[in-house]
Amino acid sequence: GHNDTWAPEQEENTVMSIDEQDQGGIIDVHSGSEAISSEGTAYNTW
Repeated sequence: GHNDTWAPEQEENTVMSIDEQDQGGIIDVHSGSEAISSEGTAYNTW
């Protein structure tokens, strides 16, 4: 019984970890960029 409850929990945690990593990468790209947006503000100020 216990083994059945562990499988789905591990799958959900894996999906959440991937989403967090993707979001972190996007944030790093914007915060590290010195480019200027179409609004005239630097991306690293967002």
